[in-house]
Amino acid sequence: MPLRVFGLGRQATQASQNSKPGHKGTGLKQGCFFPETGRAGAEGDRTGNLADSGADLPLAGALGCAESLVSLRRALRSAQKTGLVLALANVLCFAALCVTLLTRPEPVYFGMSQEMKLLPMTPLSAPIMNEASLKNWVAQAVTLSFNLDYVHWKRQLNEVRRFFTRQAFVRFATSLDKEGHLDLIRQQRALMHAVVQGTPVMTRSGVVQGTLLWEFEIPLLVTYETSAGRISNNAVTVVCQVQRVPATDYPQGVALTSLVTTRRVVVP
Repeated sequence: MPLRVFGLGRQATQASQNSKPGHKGTGLKQGCFFPETGRAGAEGDRTGNLADSGADLPLAGALGCAESLVSLRRALRSAQKTGLVLALANVLCFAALCVTLLTRPEPVYFGMSQEMKLLPMTPLSAPIMNEASLKNWVAQAVTLSFNLDYVHWKRQLNEVRRFFTRQAFVRFATSLDKEGHLDLIRQQRALMHAVVQGTPVMTRSGVVQGTLLWEFEIPLLVTYETSAGRISNNAVTVVCQVQRVPATDYPQGVALTSLVTTRRVVVP
């Protein structure tokens, strides 16, 4: 077996030269530096064994680093997949929220009438019926307000109260009394009858202090009759104002706030 020399420097070189044949050295035997103790040979063998076993250490370290890199790469890929799934879930949730906000219907509010019926609530600034229906309602309200007889006039006035606001009905009933219509009906035992002679005409409309208002002109024929025959037949023009009111108080959602004739009925 060849001799291994590790880290001896100049001494090892000199000893090698002294051990050559024909060289007068220091009396050291060839192949051994310390023949007396044999320590150099033992240390050389042990150092060689460490060198042989240490040759595998870099390879094991490289394999460990490679395994660590593979594990790290797998962890990164798993984290990327998880992040992608979470991001996609967030996008889907946001899209669903947007669709819900954009497509959800407007809330519908309900009130309760005096008859304990549920009624949809509509803002007072918005119409509750179309124009044609409103004109029909106005014509009916005005016609019934001027249909009275000497027997049932009190009940008939109470029935038309539902077409007026509270203050408007008081003014209307007071005007019938002051203008002599009620006296004529009672004293002459007469019947007052009204017929609309044309379509109500809307002259104005608009929102005032958050409430929608209309004004109409209605051509009306008012007739007084008794058992003896016709007393008077008068054509008048009625100017009335209508406004939006809560449907909980008025089922139709509208009410008369004013009703005035353009000329007074003259009884001959």
